[in-house]
Amino acid sequence: MRDRVFRQAPQMVWTTYGDEAVVFNVERSTHEMLNGVATRVWELLAQPTTLDAIVEVLREEYAMPYDEARERVLTDVASLLVQLATKSIVVSEPKDHDASRTATDSSNAANALRGEAIGDPTNPLPLYRLAQEYRRLGDLTRWRDVIRIALTLPHHTPLQRFHRGFAKMAMDDWSGWADFESRALLPEMVGRRALLAQEIVWECRAWDGMEDIQNETLFVLPEQGIGDMIQMLRFIPLVARRAKSVVVGVHPRLVPFVQHNFGNMVDLAIDGVEKPLAFDRYVWAMSLPAIVGCLPPFEPMRSPRRRPPLNGRRRTLRGGICWAGNPEYVNDWARSMPADHIAPLLDRRDIEWFSLQVGPSASDAEAYPSLMRPWPRLITFGDTADLIADLDVVVSVDTAVAHLAGCLAVPTLLLLPTCADSRWGMSDRTPWYPSVRLVRQPADGDWCAVIRNVQHALDDLSPRSGSVSA
Repeated sequence: MRDRVFRQAPQMVWTTYGDEAVVFNVERSTHEMLNGVATRVWELLAQPTTLDAIVEVLREEYAMPYDEARERVLTDVASLLVQLATKSIVVSEPKDHDASRTATDSSNAANALRGEAIGDPTNPLPLYRLAQEYRRLGDLTRWRDVIRIALTLPHHTPLQRFHRGFAKMAMDDWSGWADFESRALLPEMVGRRALLAQEIVWECRAWDGMEDIQNETLFVLPEQGIGDMIQMLRFIPLVARRAKSVVVGVHPRLVPFVQHNFGNMVDLAIDGVEKPLAFDRYVWAMSLPAIVGCLPPFEPMRSPRRRPPLNGRRRTLRGGICWAGNPEYVNDWARSMPADHIAPLLDRRDIEWFSLQVGPSASDAEAYPSLMRPWPRLITFGDTADLIADLDVVVSVDTAVAHLAGCLAVPTLLLLPTCADSRWGMSDRTPWYPSVRLVRQPADGDWCAVIRNVQHALDDLSPRSGSVSA
């Protein structure tokens, strides 16, 4: 089983009740009830994934020791997948098979979702799922039409408001962040909150943005990935002006970069480092956009300059490239691309390329002699920022490297799948980072078209002081 990719069967539609999921087979008119961890597994199967990837997500979300996850959870999840496959609720194919669905599969999925929406006309959730299917297919006209209909319907449940938030963000409506706050009421979010965070919820009161905290210490809790935290750093100066003091929780690799840019403005609570911490109120980092109510003006951040700069006279541009994100992220299969897609870029003689890739995919660079691997190695995001600051352009998939390059105001080409994060909107520019241009897949999985468009953008690039042309 570990050599196969699993996903929800296209004829399945589903809804949730608390921590239970009701899964309907629209072709057979049958249903299956899932509860507890099985519901979470079903959610992960919304996108093609592997047995090992599911186990890793569960192990982290439920804070289980590695050995326990391997001995018990692996067996339990494998058994569940076999049961679901036997009932045709999930489908699978070999890992080396093209995981994108066929045209027939896509048509069946869209038809099933249309039928679900017609059968439940006051519920916006089937419409959001249908819109997502159209977006995956690259049909943005139908995506917009369906989203507009969904937004006219009443949204009573946290899940409905949660999806409305994503839809509004994609349409550049900032009020979507207020709807995004409903994530705290979703049952699956409970397991994702660390024990420390649970204690904070009980012992301290959350800050809602309205309370006067000029005599209070505010703790900004990290949330989601490192790239998300880099993006939320933009709000720190605003909240620091409102509080007596601010403590920011950060991943260890972010420490040099955050220290250099915020200095004495904040204290840091480093993930995994235990030390006494006193504070009066807390706020989740991803709640800052809703609390502040708007996007603050862009102010470039600075690299720590702890690494020696790239020296020497040069006749070419210097570019950095990152082709993969954290493989433990559940949607990494969609946002990361195989390293062989970057080969045409590395063949260019007008650009000297440096690898910004870290993690398991960093070794992919060994196959490309023209791709420079930094030395000393990139350990912290301060190291990565120092290298990026010396480059003329960065080409990256949607991971922390792209956020870092954007906040440094370095010209960046951000490569996105069809169903990209809603924060990037739907155009080829983003108000989050003025130097970033978004290059999107025209159809699901079509990285070749993305690379062709990147080639055209690089043709119009001039050495820094310039930028990537629109």
